[in-house]
Amino acid sequence: MTIGEILKANPNAFKILEQYGLACVGCHLKTMETLNDGAKAHGLSETETLELIDKINN
Repeated sequence: MTIGEILKANPNAFKILEQYGLACVGCHLKTMETLNDGAKAHGLSETETLELIDKINN
């Protein structure tokens, strides 16, 4: 999913994204990026990305 799709489905997910350094969620270009691509661009490991996904899903 793109960051924009995630935020549309769960507007409160921005709080979790910010905790992982993805504070640029307000940028219109970043909302078209997949969560995985955004996580990689911010230096998150695969394990951290999976933790982030779990937190958003919960």
